[in-house]
Amino acid sequence: MKKLNFLKDVFFLLISKTSSDILVASYPKTGSTLLRKRLVLATTDSSTISHKIVNNRSPEIGHGRIQIGRRSPMIIKTHNWLISGLLNITTILTVRSPFETVASYYEYRCRIGLNGDLTFIEFWRSKMGITLYIKYLEFIKSNKGKSRFIVHDYDKMLEGTENFFAELLMELGVKCD
Repeated sequence: MKKLNFLKDVFFLLISKTSSDILVASYPKTGSTLLRKRLVLATTDSSTISHKIVNNRSPEIGHGRIQIGRRSPMIIKTHNWLISGLLNITTILTVRSPFETVASYYEYRCRIGLNGDLTFIEFWRSKMGITLYIKYLEFIKSNKGKSRFIVHDYDKMLEGTENFFAELLMELGVKCD
């Protein structure tokens, strides 16, 4: 079902994307949910926002929540960063410390029961661990500086400075008061 939802979401995006749509593409646990929360807050009238609202307003590709006739701009999430080439929309790529990111992803997978008996060292060395994160960093390096790619730093986002988000929103072309 997940593959069917993924294909359906990509199809709907291909036929209904707008120039104001934003793709947040990342390796898991690099801060995409926090980033999406801040972007959704900046583009709505709300002062607070729940995780459920973030996921409804900023859906992830593969869950079957992207529809034709949706509101624009849409902030879309994916951990399949290679799809950004197909969609050809503004893409934000997040960078976080490799060890922190892979360790956080390992802990997340343990919490939801996906790692089985895999130790952290085994996960680190697996195709989902540091090898995949390095491929993600290579993708960022090959696209940094291209007009539709914005690379942002997780640590700067955590500082929460208004300047960081104001500059990011300005770069995205989003106007806020």
